[in-house]
Amino acid sequence: MPNKKNNQSPLDFSSSRVLVLGDVMLDKYLLGHAPRISPEAPVPIVHIDKTFMNLGGAGNVAMNLASLGAKVTLIGLVGKDEDAENVKLLAEKYDIDGILLEVEEPTITKTRIIAGHQQVVRIDREKIISLDEDEIRSLLDITEGLIGLHDVLVISDYAKGTVHSKLIKKLIAYCNKKQIPVLVDPKSSDWKKYAGADYITPNLKELGEYLGIPILNTNDEVEKAAKKALKASGMPAILITRSDKGMTFVNGKTMKHIAAQAREVYDVSGAGDTVIAVLAATIAAGWNEIEAIKLANLAAGTVVSKAGTVPVKLDELNELWKS
Repeated sequence: MPNKKNNQSPLDFSSSRVLVLGDVMLDKYLLGHAPRISPEAPVPIVHIDKTFMNLGGAGNVAMNLASLGAKVTLIGLVGKDEDAENVKLLAEKYDIDGILLEVEEPTITKTRIIAGHQQVVRIDREKIISLDEDEIRSLLDITEGLIGLHDVLVISDYAKGTVHSKLIKKLIAYCNKKQIPVLVDPKSSDWKKYAGADYITPNLKELGEYLGIPILNTNDEVEKAAKKALKASGMPAILITRSDKGMTFVNGKTMKHIAAQAREVYDVSGAGDTVIAVLAATIAAGWNEIEAIKLANLAAGTVVSKAGTVPVKLDELNELWKS
């Protein structure tokens, strides 16, 4: 692909059209302060000062894409509950076209209680979804009907049930036929279901789980593991996110380590969503992959310096890119 990047020109992803399929979640935050310990148990008493919600999981990928100015459609599952309405309202707020099928299971919701800069507890409301044949067929029909209107498909798999192997295998085959690039963010260690995808973006822990070995976060060890995973999986390209060590990209011809930007890490939640969102937007816009990965690395460094699942800000990213 041609590289359309110009460091002197503002970043522009308004022509990028990205379809996101995956596990949609709702992230709730209760922020406050803890002036004392409870007399009932050795736990802090948190006085809540502020609350807010954001899209999580595949929703956070879509939210990042929308914040970059890309045109994005989100396909996923929600429950028949109040949190589903909150997901729909947030999608509308960020100008995300949402196709959200209702299931009997509750909307996946993560509630974080934070005192000062310390997360006190996270409360998860979820049940792994078991899709039946009709639901698989519905998701397949919807996605196949929309894929031709988009440049890239992102599969955001949080192992909550939406990314069913039968569904994904057929979708990837369909995208291959239509020459639509497929990017996968995997939480499952079964990479066979992603066969045919163009890029897979595991973090170091996920890569280790796939290979069944612990991996030290050094260039040499990651390089060995990346080559092994490339051969074992048959994936054309793997982008490994390595927290404060940056990223490693490998394909059949290239092995490249990209150092992280020196920034204080406040909250790593959602960083992987930002990486795959930026990668999708840049590939859809025609960037070459190395420049795309460099921008994704900058974006990841930006979001980990902030609290909660917050989307990358285009103006902030633009300033970093120009410098």
